[in-house]
Amino acid sequence: MRAFRDKDDPSRAWVEDPNLRIALDLGRPAFCDVPFGGRLQGLSGLGPADRWRSSHLTWSGKGIVIGVADAGALHRCDVLYRRASWDRQHGFKGYAGTCCWFGDPLLLGPNTTEVEVLDRLGEPYWRADVRADDYSLFYEFERYELQFAFANWMPAPWLLEKVRVLLDPYLASERARTWEGVTKPWPPVYR
Repeated sequence: MRAFRDKDDPSRAWVEDPNLRIALDLGRPAFCDVPFGGRLQGLSGLGPADRWRSSHLTWSGKGIVIGVADAGALHRCDVLYRRASWDRQHGFKGYAGTCCWFGDPLLLGPNTTEVEVLDRLGEPYWRADVRADDYSLFYEFERYELQFAFANWMPAPWLLEKVRVLLDPYLASERARTWEGVTKPWPPVYR
């Protein structure tokens, strides 16, 4: 069921391709083989989004949110493994696609811990302080940023909730660095 739709939705005429390989490549970065900065039309095999807002498309049943740049280009991708109970009541399902690093599989999922991310990707540029129920790891690259958000899910606390890839790094903003308590110099030494 379409929760929201308007005439400017770029996905409204898209047809779902059941053979589409849904994969987020954290090394390139690319989603479903569409490079970040590339045209959204390359994602048409996802089918019409559940929701369209002026800056993003949401597929609740796939655990995917795509950020749309002004020129209609892919600039953000969130893959969501877990969400609050109210989201599940609105048709949310965890991301069932894959994540990879330059094509090589990264075994990420709803039971992934911080230690496992550190084993696979090394030390992040920044680890945001634990708030009441979540924290994030930030990996900075010359063209993009990776964020891994962890939430406290009892009885097994601090499991992966979301992976976000941003073409325009959030921590490039001095305000964001202040908010996240960053004490390291910017720009970082890129990976």
